Amino acid sequence: MDIFRLCRNYIETITELKTKNLMKTRSFEVPTDMMPEFAEILQENELNNTIQGINDENDIMIDVDYEPDERDAVMELMLLLDPDDEDGSEENDD
Repeated sequence: MDIFRLCRNYIETITELKTKNLMKTRSFEVPTDMMPEFAEILQENELNNTIQGINDENDIMIDVDYEPDERDAVMELMLLLDPDDEDGSEENDD
């Protein structure tokens, strides 16, 4: 299977899951000094993610796609970036 077909299949799968409300996306702005820890959590939990760019403060903007059973891993990312927000009160899922 060539890379283009693989990418198209991946995008179709993500789109289908989002349409069925099974997949959500959470956007993060990650300071560069926290990126190694953030990336480690992404890797350990095999979370799908996309780097969108950087903001005015040079934080790395990352979208994380996740399913309901991966919510705990997303909460771990949120707590890493904002340890005072233990209840996830600022969560803005799509």
